[in-house]
Amino acid sequence: MVVATVVLLFAALARWTFIGSGLARAGIWLSPIFIGMVHDWSTRRRVHPVYILGSITLFLFAFRLLVANSETWLSIGRPTIDALR
Repeated sequence: MVVATVVLLFAALARWTFIGSGLARAGIWLSPIFIGMVHDWSTRRRVHPVYILGSITLFLFAFRLLVANSETWLSIGRPTIDALR
């Protein structure tokens, strides 16, 4: 449930203009997952696998957005789009 809620927070945090860097936004975005991980570790001495898999998946999701907007990726994708027209 926490990971699903964090996914929904992505759009809301993207609209916050007063947060400067992307690293700060990522830290705020993933903080509920990190808090859950710390709670699990302090109470059970292990972290639930969903937190680990969820944080990796969300990190890859955010990384995908960075790669998709890079000039290198756009140079690869543009000829394909132009060929379909």
